[in-house]
Amino acid sequence: MLNILLFAILFAFVARHGSYSAYAVLKTLRAPVSETPFSVRRVLTINSYLAPLSFRRNLIYLTTCPLTRAEKSWVHQISRESWKGVWIAPSLKDVKQAEEVAPEQDLIILYIHGGGFTEGYSYMYLDTFQTIIQQLKNKHNIRASILSLEYSLSPEHKWPKACTEAVDCYRYLIHDLGISPSKVILAGDSAGGNLVATTLLQLKDRKKDDDTPPLPLPAGAALLCPWVDLTAQEFPVMHDTITPKMLDAFKSRYIADDDQMQNPLVSPVYGDFSRIRCPFFVAYGSQEILKPSIEAFIANLEQGGCDVTVLRGKENTTHIWLVTSLMATSRAVYERDCQAFIDWMAATLQQ
Repeated sequence: MLNILLFAILFAFVARHGSYSAYAVLKTLRAPVSETPFSVRRVLTINSYLAPLSFRRNLIYLTTCPLTRAEKSWVHQISRESWKGVWIAPSLKDVKQAEEVAPEQDLIILYIHGGGFTEGYSYMYLDTFQTIIQQLKNKHNIRASILSLEYSLSPEHKWPKACTEAVDCYRYLIHDLGISPSKVILAGDSAGGNLVATTLLQLKDRKKDDDTPPLPLPAGAALLCPWVDLTAQEFPVMHDTITPKMLDAFKSRYIADDDQMQNPLVSPVYGDFSRIRCPFFVAYGSQEILKPSIEAFIANLEQGGCDVTVLRGKENTTHIWLVTSLMATSRAVYERDCQAFIDWMAATLQQ
């Protein structure tokens, strides 16, 4: 509990002062957290959900936000009429340059973060985003940029607000920037994985008499520990980093009408993916309480004739372990499985 207490004190200090010295302290405190045994990190993560939502949101930001000028130079915020997000890539001056470079890139990853629809922010996985871009270039000679969606969080914004924003963000890439969908991969973790699946369903079900131009499917879709069934009431007893009580809290904030729980745009495990002909990558941990619903979702995809690559985590892997090293049992496990995700994207692009 010491680290949580220190971060709580630091949060109060930063919130009041926002000074350089506060962020210097924050940088110093981050290192011991990553070195804390995973069993302790797991318990602290679970207990942190006892804190108020506003505190948790700020805590997530303080523990993940870029601190150095070099880190911040990767992030370029974009705000459009119907959605917000960030472009993430090295050696860019601003959003204008990001947009100019994007059509020339070999790959654009549209990423949607997790957080139970209620917390998290678009570049909280900056370390992983940097690794993805660098490994794609160094190992596969693929030039990539990431557009990470800053979707509207609940309970301030209920379903289907985030679903709509995800489609609008994809439309921006295809229609506004003229990027070929064959160069775009949708990816997301947890609640973000849910939004990736619901985006595909919305693209599939677009009416032919719609006044807007066609919006083809992307080159591929990656769902990392996706929360695909909000109707689930029973969960296996696992040493995960999320609990059934957390999921209940997330659901109550996200969905205003319980009658919508089986709607495929809420619980995509009930969706028809049979006409979605883009490759899927689905990952889940061995200790994941969402494991049964994710396996049901995989079965649904396979029954629909979809091309599915499955990464089943080993070594007591838990929720979103391959997205952030803080949620992995070890740095080596995180790097190995994140690399499998990167290699899948490279192979999908070359199909």
